[in-house]
Amino acid sequence: LTVYTHQYSYLGGAHGSTYVKYDNIDTQTGNIIKEQELFKQDYKNILAGLIQEKVKYRNSSKNKDEYIALLIEINEIEPNGNFYLNKDSIVYVYNQYEIAPYVQGIVEIAIPYNEIKPIINPLYSQIIEKTLNTQ
Repeated sequence: LTVYTHQYSYLGGAHGSTYVKYDNIDTQTGNIIKEQELFKQDYKNILAGLIQEKVKYRNSSKNKDEYIALLIEINEIEPNGNFYLNKDSIVYVYNQYEIAPYVQGIVEIAIPYNEIKPIINPLYSQIIEKTLNTQ
């Protein structure tokens, strides 16, 4: 179960500010699934590399709508714990100014399950496999 929280505030100036947060809840325990629980130990560098590859791919696309104008270097992008799970991928969400300027909006980077499978905690790997097989 994923809970989506959306917050918008305007305190004057050129524009308001939007912030989104996703919490993924294990329906068997009621606990929030934290990034460090979803993945095996030492996952962070591998996952960061996968996210960075997706950004590079989008930025090399001929479709200019895919381009992400970055405020930081690609190799500085890291998993941020703000993600949701959809039917075929994990989607990392970066809020305004987190990696890109305001005009870019909220940036979502999807990584298919088959690419992250080697670093998923076996407990959650089984749940994801069941979900994929029932769709």
